Amino acid sequence: TLPERWQSEPMVVRVGVVALNLPVMAESYEAGAPVDAEPERTTIADGLAIRVAIPLAVERLHAAIDGIIRVSERAIAEALVACHDAGVEVEPAAAAAVAAVRERPDLTGDGVVVAMMTGRNFDPAVLERARRDPGSFAD
Repeated sequence: TLPERWQSEPMVVRVGVVALNLPVMAESYEAGAPVDAEPERTTIADGLAIRVAIPLAVERLHAAIDGIIRVSERAIAEALVACHDAGVEVEPAAAAAVAAVRERPDLTGDGVVVAMMTGRNFDPAVLERARRDPGSFAD
């Protein structure tokens, strides 16, 4: 649930996005201190595959963002396909921003949404699997 102030104050809301399978930075942000990942967890979003939170990064998150959203592997895969179909060739970690907006329409309100997307290092096999069988990714 979004904090009440996000809904009542006209402002820019800065939201981080993590893979649901590897929520180390979200858990660390919420705990206010680094939290380690479960070793067996993986994500197709290599750029979000953080296993050890750096204390300084966790500290700075509180000044940099207003909250964090977790997105599933399937949501990332579907967003990856949507980005590529739109001519935006990004990697799964970048597509996670689109996945967050698609899964959380309450983020858009009546304002403008800016999704920061960086990274074009994608595996064509992952893209093809996402296109052919998005249900094969964890929800």
